[in-house]
Amino acid sequence: MEDAEAFELYRRIVEVSSNEGDLVIDPFAGCATTCVAAEQLQRRWIGVDIDPVTETVTLDRLREETGLFEAIDGKPVTARKHPPRRSDIQHVTDVKLRVLLWNNQGGRCANPYCTSEGLRAEDLDLDHRIPKSRGGADDQSNRIGLCRNCNTRKGAKAWGKFLDEARARLPHPKVGGPT
Repeated sequence: MEDAEAFELYRRIVEVSSNEGDLVIDPFAGCATTCVAAEQLQRRWIGVDIDPVTETVTLDRLREETGLFEAIDGKPVTARKHPPRRSDIQHVTDVKLRVLLWNNQGGRCANPYCTSEGLRAEDLDLDHRIPKSRGGADDQSNRIGLCRNCNTRKGAKAWGKFLDEARARLPHPKVGGPT
């Protein structure tokens, strides 16, 4: 799909799913396609993304395609380097968190493709679903318990990317070719 076709698709989605003056929220703003479409269709909008690089991309695209922010000197698009801490989740010590995760995960590594057996709570390495380096919170809502092997393989990757790679390594039937 060409960029123009993709933009027209986003624009059409915004057009048929909202009215002028409505608020459009894009929680994965990336390069601001939905925000630009919403602005052109006279919708109010909020664009959010966890990648700090998108701050510059979003600002540049909004300036180029909508003329927004050209007369403003400040920084109209904000990327938080340290997201606010949740106050509704109590801090839990690492020891208690390991036991909590171990119980919630059925005494297993959080990786559904892991074959480790006989893990004890104290064997779990605490890791982050969204790495702290990419804005992930350091509270129990963003934590998982992994066996040492899986934690080492995951490294600083986001949880979803790690799982995609683990799934790709599984044996799978070949498609096509001679039968």
